[in-house]
Amino acid sequence: MKGFMTPQPIRITAIYDDGEASRHFTFEPTNSIKHTAKPGQFFTLVIPGYGEAAFTYLSLPDAEGRFKALIRQAGSLTTELFKCNGGDLIGFRGSFGNSWPIAQFQGKRTLIIAGGIGLAPLAAITDHLTANKNAPVGLIYGSRLPADQVLKYERSTWHMCMPIIETF
Repeated sequence: MKGFMTPQPIRITAIYDDGEASRHFTFEPTNSIKHTAKPGQFFTLVIPGYGEAAFTYLSLPDAEGRFKALIRQAGSLTTELFKCNGGDLIGFRGSFGNSWPIAQFQGKRTLIIAGGIGLAPLAAITDHLTANKNAPVGLIYGSRLPADQVLKYERSTWHMCMPIIETF
């Protein structure tokens, strides 16, 4: 793709807190370039003067290229990102990396185990497995404290499709 290494502008359309020092961000492209991604791939965000960092897709891009990410404030780039508001533009590059080997999961029981914000990289594959319903899926999710738990909305949706064990 021409210009793949050049960050493209992307708009922040929604932000909300979820867990300790973590926020959901919804992004949409500002140009006609629509990208796709598979569960397990990642993207980078660029803020001039603060650098570039890799993040995982919480939800994969839809037909219009909109997607979500759960981001924890942990350094100068994320601190600056947390100062952004809906409507702000930042830089984007992606999708990168290999996806989960989805074909290997087909028809097999799957147990997903995650702790804290480590659930975010597994959200897209969890969505895929629960949507296809071709084999049982379960989730064990833990965190240090109840306030550290993330993806409250997503977990409530998954509860309708699979058993979830939550622990602190």
